Amino acid sequence: MELSIFDSMFYIRQHILHIIDQYRLQLPLHHYLRNYFRKHPKLGSRDRRAIADAIYAFYRAKPFLNPGNEPWDDLRKACAMVHTDNDFLRKILQADATYHQPEKPVLQHPLPELSKGIGIEDYAAALLQQPDVFIRLLRSTKEHLQIIRQHYPDAVVIDTPFFKDCIVRLPGNCQLQHILPENDYVIQDVSSQLSLQIALTHSELMMPHSENLKIWDVCSGAGGKTILLKNIIPDAHIVATDIRESILHNLRSRIKQYRLNNIVTLQADIAVHAEALKPYTPFDGIICDVPCSGSGTWARSPEQHCFFNINTLNNFSERQFQIACNAQQHIQSGGYLFYITCSVFKMENEDVISRLAEKTGLQILHQQTINGTKKKADSMFVAILKK
Repeated sequence: MELSIFDSMFYIRQHILHIIDQYRLQLPLHHYLRNYFRKHPKLGSRDRRAIADAIYAFYRAKPFLNPGNEPWDDLRKACAMVHTDNDFLRKILQADATYHQPEKPVLQHPLPELSKGIGIEDYAAALLQQPDVFIRLLRSTKEHLQIIRQHYPDAVVIDTPFFKDCIVRLPGNCQLQHILPENDYVIQDVSSQLSLQIALTHSELMMPHSENLKIWDVCSGAGGKTILLKNIIPDAHIVATDIRESILHNLRSRIKQYRLNNIVTLQADIAVHAEALKPYTPFDGIICDVPCSGSGTWARSPEQHCFFNINTLNNFSERQFQIACNAQQHIQSGGYLFYITCSVFKMENEDVISRLAEKTGLQILHQQTINGTKKKADSMFVAILKK
């Protein structure tokens, strides 16, 4: 028996409230929702989109809302604050009450001091917007750009120091898997791509010829920086390490997918020691894209902001310092350490760099914040230190 529109709205409302009640950061939100929808196959594509849009709106806006309200009341305010364009969700919200656009939002709890180059008002406003998607085309660039523009006329091509007519900005809800071969592009935020390019184009940087270049990607994750470096310097020899074997498995799959070579992957906890790297040392350059609060990406993962505990910053800062300290021992004299975070907090950025330089004697050549708040992109921090 087919549900009436009102029964369907009530059904979806119950799903939304159930997720809000049960979700406690067990998984990243997009993984949690994917699993939830698999368990409820009767939800159609329109239903799933309405639920996902509602949940993301709720977590984007929750840090701006007064505590103690009923979740549904918060949800109506949240969808107004993020200016949802989901007409079906609007109908669901209007089915039981009228909501009004609130005044200019203010965060309910103060944030730690921000890094230089990030303003609190711009940062707060960006938290309520869904960021865009950025891709880097690897081949057949002209043909793929034509296809992209047929489906997404508002797509914007962005030129960076190493890439011309390759990086494309797309709406956050784009579906590229249906129009482009997955081997022909990499999804990577433009600020993340810029962080390494800024480091590699610094005026005082003097690196060996590419065929002799040895680079260590300390906290590689799934290999965003490793793949980016290979796209820039194909002949470079790279060692990629991470504490998580599962994420290294993903990196190895991507290495195979993109047909990359001269990359060694090793499981290691560099915050404890770097003994596993001795056969490959010394390095000309080390990329320390360290674990952090992720505050520069909270617009993309608002659940992380909603459940953020300020007391964790001390742990992050100490771990970042230990990783960088242990890693820098394996830079050859005259080599470089590229310290990168996706945090906007000074405690994880400038403070760590100052402490690191004082402890190790590394020379700070450059440090800056990459402000993505007005570009619907992530915000990053990058510092260049010389041994």
